[in-house]
Amino acid sequence: MVKKRRGPDRSERMRARVEVFKPESTRFDLEGQRVDLKTFRVTNLENPTPTTPGLMETGKASEVMEQHRDRKDFVHQLFGKDLVKIPYTLLHADQKGLFGDFSSPEGQDLFADADMVIEDGENSLPEWATALHRFAELKLGRRFTLDEELTALRGLERRGKSMRFTVGMSRYSQAFFSMGSEGVRLELTDEDRQRLKESGFDSSHLDELEGLTDLLQGTHGARTIREVIQKETGGLPDFNQRVHHYLLGVAGTVLTRDGDVVFVNRGAGVSVNRGINVTASGGVKFKKDYLARHGLQRHLGRQMHEEAREEIGLKSGDLLLGAMQERIALELGVGESEYDLVPVGMARELPRGGSPEVMFMIQFRGDTQDLVNRIAGNTHEDRSEIDSLVYAYPMEEVRKLLKQSDAERVVQHKGLLNLMMMDRYLSQ
Repeated sequence: MVKKRRGPDRSERMRARVEVFKPESTRFDLEGQRVDLKTFRVTNLENPTPTTPGLMETGKASEVMEQHRDRKDFVHQLFGKDLVKIPYTLLHADQKGLFGDFSSPEGQDLFADADMVIEDGENSLPEWATALHRFAELKLGRRFTLDEELTALRGLERRGKSMRFTVGMSRYSQAFFSMGSEGVRLELTDEDRQRLKESGFDSSHLDELEGLTDLLQGTHGARTIREVIQKETGGLPDFNQRVHHYLLGVAGTVLTRDGDVVFVNRGAGVSVNRGINVTASGGVKFKKDYLARHGLQRHLGRQMHEEAREEIGLKSGDLLLGAMQERIALELGVGESEYDLVPVGMARELPRGGSPEVMFMIQFRGDTQDLVNRIAGNTHEDRSEIDSLVYAYPMEEVRKLLKQSDAERVVQHKGLLNLMMMDRYLSQ
């Protein structure tokens, strides 16, 4: 009997369609190190028209750090004084202790054991803060075609050796004009008026803006919103003070099987933290039923999986709780697991009013070329947050980069924070 020749299986057919992207080099000459990033030009990654309302006003990171220069909780101070300075602090729970380093076994337990309370209804801010953020909303004149319901952190308290988060729903637009309006000054120039009129700004809103400008200037002077909030709260507000709509964010950087960390160039599809940055990031959608049923940790892991799937085209994996090696299935679609998620830390980004961000290491089971091909083949609409450039850099070289005072010329500060926490986890 003659055997029929079997056709190529699915994996062989997939390999036949894979395009090999040859890396170029993007060079940065820093004060003490030359950095050559392997750069992949992913030509078939298309950027649709961005749906964001444009760049978020946050002010300069260097000015924020100078304003908070007396703080003792900067991440770079706590993790090693030879590290590059970045505008992030760890979390306080009722000023009774620092939280947010999940890189050790104890830190993994802290993340795993955290409790959560879900609040109903919109977040209520003090009257003076509401006036500030309404001023920012009117002065910036941004319009939101999409305004997602996202998870906001409304409180954090210490409970023995664990922590309890209070969360609720806030809209993206609320955060845009509260967390993201720190660079806005309490003034209204003729250029501002003309810009708003040309954009079709409603005359009644312009009258409201004029009145708010007079009121706020009379109370606070021509300060920035950041300066007023610091004056009113005595520093950086804690989460229980309800001064901002503090949206929870997730960010993750891929570590490939062959030892590269992979960055992307986050372009016109994002409102903040553009440039060479983490592989995937975004706000945490507010899904009350899922939060109530599974808890905050699993929801954060699920959201990180969603960002990885939407932005870089990876399939679902497992949430790996560090040294405990405890796997928790996340049941996000079909297909084999291609990566593990490790929560490595949580910190507050000062340029965005101290917004909280949970950092993950994404341990990809393929090599760098596999990941580049995955990104290139991604067709999800959220790929608009990434332009056509993907970068790779060996993790062993990252450790040197983190000690360069001008490292932010290479990787944006959110990416540097993610790398610091990944390095701490891998060094345990």
